[in-house]
Amino acid sequence: MRTAFHDNGQGMPSLKALDHKFAGEVGRRFGMGWHFHEVERRCRALIAVSRQGHYLNSILHRWSTAALPIEVVAVVSNHQDMRSLAEWHGVPFHYLPIIDDRKAEQERRWIQPFERSEAELLVLARYMQILPLVPAGILTVGRPTFTIPFFQGSRAPNPTIRRTRAA
Repeated sequence: MRTAFHDNGQGMPSLKALDHKFAGEVGRRFGMGWHFHEVERRCRALIAVSRQGHYLNSILHRWSTAALPIEVVAVVSNHQDMRSLAEWHGVPFHYLPIIDDRKAEQERRWIQPFERSEAELLVLARYMQILPLVPAGILTVGRPTFTIPFFQGSRAPNPTIRRTRAA
């Protein structure tokens, strides 16, 4: 969770003082991990994408125009399709293919770019693989599955007919 604190006119404590007070009154009590940073510091994000690049394109465009306050440190994918887009934006691209029955090996390797780039956030921009073991401390964001339209067949449903998934 990222929270911003603003001066109420009475002055702000230093980050060190804030950290000490938070540790004593909240952090230790609830067994939390936390870091305080200046608000200008942008969250370091690694973006995972498969073949469909519309979310990646949107994120990189918003980042490049300073509309999205993150620092994109790399893009990782199991396909080469989005390499040129990432490199056009000057973002390192890591290709981690899934080869035959070596998916478990690929799943272990995807965390390496995250750790090497010192990323804090993993953005799933239409990354179409299940990541079974996301190490503790890695915050992931992606489009929730309940917002993805669901229909059977190759055509979209008639908008006058409402279909729902079985629970």
